[in-house]
Amino acid sequence: MTAFQHKKSLVMQVVKAACAAFLLANTTLAQAEEEPVIYVSVAPQKYLLEQIAGDLVQIEVLVQPGHNPHSYDPSARQMARLAKADMLMSTGVPFEQVWLPRIRRLNTHLIMVDTLKGLESGHDNDGHDEEPAADPHHADHDHDHDHDHDHDHDHDHSGQDPHVWMDPIQALAQAEIMTQALVKAYPALADQFQQGYRKLHQDLITLDHEIHEQLEPYDGRTFMVFHPAWGHFATRYHLEQIAIEYEGKSPSARQLVALSEKAKAENIKVILVQEQFNQKPAERIADNIDARVVRANPLPEHLPDALRALTKQLLESWQ
Repeated sequence: MTAFQHKKSLVMQVVKAACAAFLLANTTLAQAEEEPVIYVSVAPQKYLLEQIAGDLVQIEVLVQPGHNPHSYDPSARQMARLAKADMLMSTGVPFEQVWLPRIRRLNTHLIMVDTLKGLESGHDNDGHDEEPAADPHHADHDHDHDHDHDHDHDHDHSGQDPHVWMDPIQALAQAEIMTQALVKAYPALADQFQQGYRKLHQDLITLDHEIHEQLEPYDGRTFMVFHPAWGHFATRYHLEQIAIEYEGKSPSARQLVALSEKAKAENIKVILVQEQFNQKPAERIADNIDARVVRANPLPEHLPDALRALTKQLLESWQ
């Protein structure tokens, strides 16, 4: 081979490599553009959805870390993205009552999935050894309204504690609803979604057994919080949650005295607070009863870690 032919061969190899890289980049870009864009309201939903769908969908969270889901206003950027999104999975947090109708008007093709539907009527899924099928046909009666945008199908969850994910079994029931919606909307990916759900099912059932075993000796014990976000956790593990906040408001001076007396009677040593709410009432009670104020997050990005941390905090406070 002459020097010219060798040089020509090298040039052709470089051109072929560049073409291959270009095609690969464009294929990857096309795949990314085809991935469904799915919005969820809060971070725990994102965790569940990630376990179910992996990287098959693009997941966006409305309520950003440190913000209050009671009074959250989506940003202009989020609203622009929502106008082109494919699906929105709600979970009954208060800001949704104002914003879901506006979002629906903004994007009339958006699939709206109420992930509390069924849970409010006592859907508990307490069979620890039974694995739900996550069959899309099972959910047809729940989600037939998703594409009907001419009627108001919002569900009023006011008065209901939306923090269902703080109970692993309720979180699993919520994940089943999410899986059914995904399978119905994107049947070509059904096998992957169901595989992700089965793995999540196993993980959450294991977590529930683990927490049950740790908390069983403390059946009926009491813990104190500022905002009542741990009610589902308390119910699942036979505990009692005492909330300082009353009907969304900080307590009066008289109520603070009564709460301090109750905390003393129950030998409360830790008061759980979250950063989005006023911590001064909890600090006053803690000073009165020689307790500690501990930050806890009911909107965690990694749900199992947060539930294990909560269990550990409670156990330490009772020992």
